[in-house]
Amino acid sequence: MIRRRLSDLRRSWVWVLTAVVLWCMLWGGVDLKNVLGGIAVAVLVFVLFPMPPTGHELTLRPVRFTLFVLRFLFDVVVSA
Repeated sequence: MIRRRLSDLRRSWVWVLTAVVLWCMLWGGVDLKNVLGGIAVAVLVFVLFPMPPTGHELTLRPVRFTLFVLRFLFDVVVSA
């Protein structure tokens, strides 16, 4: 089971890289300690909490997406 999760991890390296970038952004800088810590946390999260397989189809709901963007922009303006 762990072997299968590790093989899935090799295929999803983009997600691991994204998690490491977000980790470094949260800690406010890119240095060796942050990158290694981000890699460790990303691998741990992806192995312990695997995502279920999904299809390759994309469901686009333009009205809901537009409402989401408008609400997000409204919240950003109000919070500023």
